[in-house]
Amino acid sequence: MRSAVTPELFATDRAIELAAQGVPFRQAYRQVAEELGSLPPRAPEESLRARVSPGAPGDLGLERLQKRLTELG
Repeated sequence: MRSAVTPELFATDRAIELAAQGVPFRQAYRQVAEELGSLPPRAPEESLRARVSPGAPGDLGLERLQKRLTELG
């Protein structure tokens, strides 16, 4: 897997970072397109850890769902 990971796969990570810093999302994507050749290498694990949101594989929220089901039952 690591050999298949190239810098352009982290372009979204960089755009999200810029947007979190206040750069408008579309502008962030344009900036990343210009920086693509100079994006620093990242570990795939770092990228995966950054993508945790409720309902995503990193945080399914099963405990909350179980609690809701128990309360309904």
